[in-house]
Amino acid sequence: MISEAIRTAPRAAEAKVAGEAIIPPRVLAELVTPDATVQILEWEWPPVFAATSVERSLMLEMSLPPLAGIAEASFPTIAPGIVCQFGLIFLRYPGIAIRTHAEGGTLRILRCTFSRDCQETLLAGRHSPSLALLQTLMNLKSDTLRAQMRLLQRELEAPGTASAEAAAALTRLLAIEIERLLNQDLPPSPGGRLAPWQFRRIRERLEVAGDRPSVPELAQLCGISVRHLHRQFLNLTGVTISDYVEGQIVSRAKALLTSTPLPVRQIAQDTGFDHPNSFSRAFRRRTGMTPLQYRQQRTLRPLSASK
Repeated sequence: MISEAIRTAPRAAEAKVAGEAIIPPRVLAELVTPDATVQILEWEWPPVFAATSVERSLMLEMSLPPLAGIAEASFPTIAPGIVCQFGLIFLRYPGIAIRTHAEGGTLRILRCTFSRDCQETLLAGRHSPSLALLQTLMNLKSDTLRAQMRLLQRELEAPGTASAEAAAALTRLLAIEIERLLNQDLPPSPGGRLAPWQFRRIRERLEVAGDRPSVPELAQLCGISVRHLHRQFLNLTGVTISDYVEGQIVSRAKALLTSTPLPVRQIAQDTGFDHPNSFSRAFRRRTGMTPLQYRQQRTLRPLSASK
């Protein structure tokens, strides 16, 4: 049944946050169907916050006005260096740690927490989700899901006239759509996926200033062949090892451009490029601008905002 009063509910905040305070939401409305518990939740977060959580249940969520600002997610136990955007509709996969960094304030969501039986049906026999799928689930662009969630919101916000039958039908339809989404994740190829410790070694090597590591060097660090590194890295992240290496180096160069007065030539050398021209080409390929243009834009932005 729909709650008639605003209240705090511990079960609405099942996330386990390590070393960070849990801010429980207020439950503005709630109903229960055979397949899911549906709630409208509201939080008061600091202006900017970061948290790492692991949910026990499969949760489909949709942001409601007032909408949050920029929000990013990463998966610290799988690929902590790769960030993706939160969309208006997203699915939290149980047992997967999600690191969230977002603009706070008053945040409100519609949450559909699937029952244990429904979750077991949806996830039975599945392999561990790929990073590519997890990133897709953080920003679902499905008109069907959006329409069904809007209809559920209408049922929640209509005390006295809400239909339990309609809500049950809608959560069943949501479960069907989610099953279709999860079926898009291809099983790992025979080469498997890179292990977390192997991915960590690659990231640690990329954080070392100086020569850009070669793919054979990274393969040796992981204790596998170059061929297996290419296959297993792609299975884990959805991107090639070469593309990832370039992206991480350019990210480090961005930080040096905005936080140090080092000349571009020195930054190119410190990030492992043989020549400033090759650094500029890679930087433009990633950002659409030259390193100097990027530095000028980032330097001038705070001044223009203060006027």
